[in-house]
Amino acid sequence: MPKSERIISLVAASALVTAVLLTACEKSAPRFECKDSIGCVSVAPGEPLKIGVLQALSGRVAPLGFEQIRGIELAIDKHRDKVLGHPILLQTEDTGCTEEGGANAALKIIADPQVVAILGTTCSGAAVTASKAMSDAGLTMISGNNSAPFLTAVAGKKAPHWQPGYFRTAPNEEASGKAAAIYAFHELGVRNAATINDGDIYTRGLTDGFVQAFEKLGGKIVLSTSVDKGDKEMQPVLTAVMNSDAQLLFFPLFQPEGNHILRQARKTAGF
Repeated sequence: MPKSERIISLVAASALVTAVLLTACEKSAPRFECKDSIGCVSVAPGEPLKIGVLQALSGRVAPLGFEQIRGIELAIDKHRDKVLGHPILLQTEDTGCTEEGGANAALKIIADPQVVAILGTTCSGAAVTASKAMSDAGLTMISGNNSAPFLTAVAGKKAPHWQPGYFRTAPNEEASGKAAAIYAFHELGVRNAATINDGDIYTRGLTDGFVQAFEKLGGKIVLSTSVDKGDKEMQPVLTAVMNSDAQLLFFPLFQPEGNHILRQARKTAGF
């Protein structure tokens, strides 16, 4: 993983530790009144701070999930495993980088009344369901890797899957599809484009952003299609792209599907 993403993971973990630290400082106040919309957590002196960790530990993006965990561990080590005398404990669950996995992992975490907050998820799709369950339980979740616009804000407005307890240190990728469209239209002179997603809410969001920006500029989307996760034979979709008269193909896919498209495109006449 790029150094920048490791730093983002560290920032997410440090942000959560700092938030817990500030809350713990309130113990000296004569009486605390919780005014937070999703509620507050209470931790007695000396009791451990149990943090739930939701990351992709299996499947194609597992390396990203383990990188996030390493960043969390480094942040905890920096604080010598304690915050204001409270030992830090982790409960780690695998989301598998899916919406269903995110929901199941989140339910396991929130079932433990000792959990005070959550770090995760790796994938934006898993965050949709996990953040809903977490927020309903009155907990805060911070991600160091989620970047899909639909989790926080789109065009400066509250996004479809916004949750009051969800935060992230990774940047909003709202500008990614737009930037690609501007470059294609103005720098490359492209007027006809095609897009491919893998059915995942994350890749659909990126292709939708590209389509909206490209059409607004005056370009034409001649084909919007998708492949399934796990597909290896990409010749049919590549042939469809060639027959569409597209001058450019935008496909923000993960491995290995993205790799298959690149390799097979080299063997397809016209690419």
